[in-house]
Amino acid sequence: MKPTTLIISALLLTQLPLQPATALPLQPTIAIAQSNPTAADYIAQGDAKYKSGDNAGAIGDYNRALAIDAQNTEAYTSRGIAKSTAEDKPGAIQDFDKAIALNPRIAELYNIRAVTKYESGAKQAAIADYDRAIELKPELALAYLGRSIAKYEFNDKKGSIQDMKKAAELFKQQGNTDFYQKAMNYLKMLQNE
Repeated sequence: MKPTTLIISALLLTQLPLQPATALPLQPTIAIAQSNPTAADYIAQGDAKYKSGDNAGAIGDYNRALAIDAQNTEAYTSRGIAKSTAEDKPGAIQDFDKAIALNPRIAELYNIRAVTKYESGAKQAAIADYDRAIELKPELALAYLGRSIAKYEFNDKKGSIQDMKKAAELFKQQGNTDFYQKAMNYLKMLQNE
């Protein structure tokens, strides 16, 4: 792997916001104290466990949520993220596949699956997912950033630079100064290589 690839890969793999999909308030003890907990209760509890570093506990709660509601995209997505963090990339991809089958028009699902595919070495498949994410949501800056990195792996320097420019432009438009600056730094590295 080229030195620039290692640096750029670090950006992708350590800076993407891999968090459970829920926006519910965290109530880890209230959810199970109820006599008839819902899938949302288990998801909230799983999110709290995930954020505290308890991947196994989080996965168990997402499993319970799916036992209640087997069509719950949020539970599949959150469980996939926890599995990916626990280095179960094939299991994570399976969960993202199920989430996408349930909601094929959510760009972020393709983006997170692309990150996981990239991490597992399926870089060409990752590019296809980034393409689909961008098709669904052209303003998804993280998809351009990820695709730039993946293209670089295939020695598509021109495509990599073009995508990193687009990512930087979108991050700037969206007020994400931290990622804008990182994208600009990596763009300079790419251009100077």
